[in-house]
Amino acid sequence: MLRAWRPVPPRVLLVDDVVTTGSTATVAADALRRAGASSVTLLVAASTPRRSPAPTPGVRAS
Repeated sequence: MLRAWRPVPPRVLLVDDVVTTGSTATVAADALRRAGASSVTLLVAASTPRRSPAPTPGVRAS
């Protein structure tokens, strides 16, 4: 469990370079809310796709 070492401001901007499952960001946001943040916004540079796109009809994979 994550815990804040000191009080946090009411609004927090959480910045991450890459989000894969979102688990770490969720745990961090929950800890910030428990520490007193009323709003946590996540800003990410990139994320992994949630699932593979459906194959295009008539196109073969090489």
